[in-house]
Amino acid sequence: MKNPALLKIMQQFILDKLSGELEKLPSKRLPAKSNSGFTMIELLVVIIIIGVLSAIAAPGWLAFLNRQRVNAVNDAALNALREAQREAKRTKRDYSVSFKIEAQVPQVLVHRADVAAASIPANEWKKLGENQDIKPGQILLYSNITTPNKAPVGGVISYAPTTAKTITFNYQGTLPQDADTGLTIAVATANSNYTAPTGPKRCVKVTTLLGAIQAEKDDKCPS
Repeated sequence: MKNPALLKIMQQFILDKLSGELEKLPSKRLPAKSNSGFTMIELLVVIIIIGVLSAIAAPGWLAFLNRQRVNAVNDAALNALREAQREAKRTKRDYSVSFKIEAQVPQVLVHRADVAAASIPANEWKKLGENQDIKPGQILLYSNITTPNKAPVGGVISYAPTTAKTITFNYQGTLPQDADTGLTIAVATANSNYTAPTGPKRCVKVTTLLGAIQAEKDDKCPS
């Protein structure tokens, strides 16, 4: 509840108004047994109060759900990067993790680097934050990656990429020597046109050639 004092004032105002209306009604003695139920006026009071509470609580609840979705998708992106890095070390071969948007839903794929993401069947891609039941258009994925392992300084941010944005780790779990650092995968709630982020932002960055992965949020993420 964002403003308990305001809510209390509104509740008291409603009750005062209803009490005044009740005083204007002609008095009528009812059988004693009728006092055990609710009158129409009492039901109206309950309905009005529920409506007021819902109107006040709804924006806060929606903001909470959006934060949960954004956090879940970002955690999934972080876990996918770590999985690709582990697989590279375990198998002693280059491994990649690719991200894209499909039907306005963020997706991820961990795969061998010698297999292009575009050649892998769609059913092998996974929805990011799949346990959160992300609906199309709710979460925007965007990145500063242009081609695999490349994010030029001042490069254009790609919003809702339908082609894969790929980060590749070598057999040691580090970035290749010719890779850029600061490779970033970011998520946020989407604007109404699904073309830009809005609300809380979360991101994951590969910050060094050693493959250090760091989670960031809000003003430390691209906008």
